[in-house]
Amino acid sequence: MPTKKSSEKSTKVVKSKSRRREYHIHGSISKGDIGISASKIVALIGTLIVVKESIALFNQPKALHIFGGIIGLLIAVVLFLSFGIIEIDRLDIPYEWRSLLIIGLILLVFSIALEGSYIGSVMILLACCIEGIIPGKSMTASELVVLVGAAWAILKSISLLLGGDMGILYGIIGIIVSSLLILSLNIFNINFYVPFEWWVVLIFGFIIYTWIDSMGGTIILTGFILVLMAY
Repeated sequence: MPTKKSSEKSTKVVKSKSRRREYHIHGSISKGDIGISASKIVALIGTLIVVKESIALFNQPKALHIFGGIIGLLIAVVLFLSFGIIEIDRLDIPYEWRSLLIIGLILLVFSIALEGSYIGSVMILLACCIEGIIPGKSMTASELVVLVGAAWAILKSISLLLGGDMGILYGIIGIIVSSLLILSLNIFNINFYVPFEWWVVLIFGFIIYTWIDSMGGTIILTGFILVLMAY
């Protein structure tokens, strides 16, 4: 005989899954009621980060950094125009996963070569995954983004553990918080319920951004925005 507690837990899981199905019906790709797709939201955030990173490169004295800053700004303009927010006659830049992949890889190579931040390029590549992979999967856009952010946070937490001192404490906290986020996605059949709600993603994302890693936190907080927008 199932206990009352277990039945309540199963009811919560069913409600959570049904809510996610509802999100998926509204579409991680379709524009829904807000006029912009989930991948474009992620790409837009990534574009704004690319603008910030590119402007920061102009503070470097080397010509290569200035060149990288110019390329980054040009790519940001192209990306912004591809969103279709601003329409210009005789200028039609397609918004496809292939173009996002190419742009994301170019930005990533520049970031590695210039030893700069690569949060923007990762966000663009995430948008590529949402645009190209999500349509055929049951996972929603918010779940994919949170999963990537949590997985990255676990890697950074492990590196903090190896650093010793206070890094051990932060590493343990990061692994626990990131693991709880992954468990909230119900990927694994484990009898442990963590709600995948906006407030859970917000709190855990803030913890990771503040104490563990800014990139992982940024990705998870982007997932928080997608959850709020029912993606």
